[in-house]
Amino acid sequence: MKIKNIKIWDQEDSLYSRDIVEKAIEEYKEKVSARKSLGFVHFSDADPEIIPLAEVTHLITNISLEENRAYVDIELLNTPKGIVLQEIIDKSNFKCIMWGSAKVNIEGDYIGLDISSINIVI
Repeated sequence: MKIKNIKIWDQEDSLYSRDIVEKAIEEYKEKVSARKSLGFVHFSDADPEIIPLAEVTHLITNISLEENRAYVDIELLNTPKGIVLQEIIDKSNFKCIMWGSAKVNIEGDYIGLDISSINIVI
């Protein structure tokens, strides 16, 4: 199943400028093209930098930036947790979060962003 156009970033809610997010998304598209953009259901104690295969639920198949919002297409995978996620999505609301590492200059200004994963929050 594919889920389309899920908002993951909004200028009003972000510390990052559009230019920074735009560049990060362009770099992340390389992972998307290589089908290496795996994600999972995010819990507070999870480390999105390291995604154990047993936790994988979805694959990002497309990412785009439209106006001040980023959108993704998600393919739910036929993994044990992907199947459970399918049931949850059918019955409740969810959102996606973009997880990554900030690049900050010596003055403390945000100058970059590395996206490591895009995960689902229920």
